[in-house]
This record gives sequence, C-alpha cells and structure tokens, in this order.
Amino acid sequence: MNKQKTAPTFNLLDALIILALLAAAAAGVYWFAAKASASAAPETHRVRYVVECKNIRDEFTGCVSVGDRVTESVRLYDLGVVTAYEYRDSIWRGTDIIEGVQVVSDYPGRSDMYITVEATAAIGAASYNIGGFEMSVGSPIYLRLPNFYALGYCISLEVID
Repeated sequence: MNKQKTAPTFNLLDALIILALLAAAAAGVYWFAAKASASAAPETHRVRYVVECKNIRDEFTGCVSVGDRVTESVRLYDLGVVTAYEYRDSIWRGTDIIEGVQVVSDYPGRSDMYITVEATAAIGAASYNIGGFEMSVGSPIYLRLPNFYALGYCISLEVID
C-alpha cells in the first residue's frame, strides 16, 4: 500500500511546550537579574550599640579594654571594636512571698557590665547587619573578647554617621 506523508501539524500540546519553555527562560532571567542586584554592595553606616551583660562576677570586671575586638562566639562574626565600658552594681529584684512585698537589694559579688561597641553595619528593614550578624535592640549576643566571654543583650543601637 502506498502511504502518503503529511506535514506535521501544530497542536495545543506544542503550544503548551513552547509556553513552558518561554516561562522557564523568563524565570531564569528574572532570577539572575535579582541575584545580581542583591549582590550589589549595600549602603553601610557606622553604628554604636551597647551590650548589657548582667550578673558578672566581680573577678571578671577588669577583663574588657577599649580597643578590644568583639566577636560573636557562635558563628565568629566580627561585631566591631569596644569604645567604652562601664560597671554598675547588680540589683536583685524579687518578691518576699511571706510579707507580699517587692524586694530590691544589692547582689553581692556581682556587677552589670555595659559595653559600648562601634561597627560598620548595613541597615535592613528590621535589623542591622553587622559583619553578617543580624542585630536589633533586644537581640541576644554571645560575646567573645580577648579576655572575656559572656551572654549579653543589645540595649541601644544608633547610627553615628
């Protein structure tokens, strides 16, 4: 039998395949363009923040010096340089359950340490990125200095330039 060859016809499946390829190409271009714009250097500013370390034993009160490099001790982010520090007596606050009153008294042998640090930061929508570490007021910070390790909390953060 003699079979006649017919030209291929364009159908709905061919159109869907072409649309899928065009969509994939557009998504690839968008992804690469977004990645290129994100890799552009963000605007940075000098910031000053204060870290509060509570109930530090008095024997460790001389371990911080101006000029010490501050490192986040979990992922080793560079968090800046110490510009000032201050010690205050620790205060214990509690309730005397027998008398039913608030009690505030000194905590003997303990001090609260306030470390002021300056660093370069990129300002984000909800936090400041300091050397890769996302920081905002209230953030816990595991500090590592040359002679001192502690857990502290950021209690103030300001842009200085």
